[in-house]
Amino acid sequence: MFVDLHTHPVAHGESKFSRENLERYIIAAINHNCRELGFSDHDVYLPELDFGLVQELQRKYPQLKLLTGLEVDYRPESVAEIRKRFEPLDFDYLIGSVHEVSGWIFDDPDHLEGYQEWQGDDLYAAYFATVAEAETKVEKLVCA
Repeated sequence: MFVDLHTHPVAHGESKFSRENLERYIIAAINHNCRELGFSDHDVYLPELDFGLVQELQRKYPQLKLLTGLEVDYRPESVAEIRKRFEPLDFDYLIGSVHEVSGWIFDDPDHLEGYQEWQGDDLYAAYFATVAEAETKVEKLVCA
């Protein structure tokens, strides 16, 4: 069964969580025989997300199961905040993401010089250790 749970309708602020935008995703999913589609944006865009709209669209497109998710950026020092802020919310799923290691944001083009400080294997080991930590310390968090 083909599913897509890692979407970013808001992208990185370039798009809106609107009916027109979400329907583009839905129509593409239906055309590709997708059975489940999850709308998941980064947690910083939470105030812009309207999951009532997803419920409306679910009624309009019953042939596709629509889910609501959120990508939560994990930092070791943020465990208590993540639990307090996101676990009580009624999402179908949370995606744990790791975008920094030891305080360095490795996927930001403005911080590429940080790669000079790491040996490849050491960086991978630190990254995957942080991903494993996120999965064990925050309930409901599925890391991708």
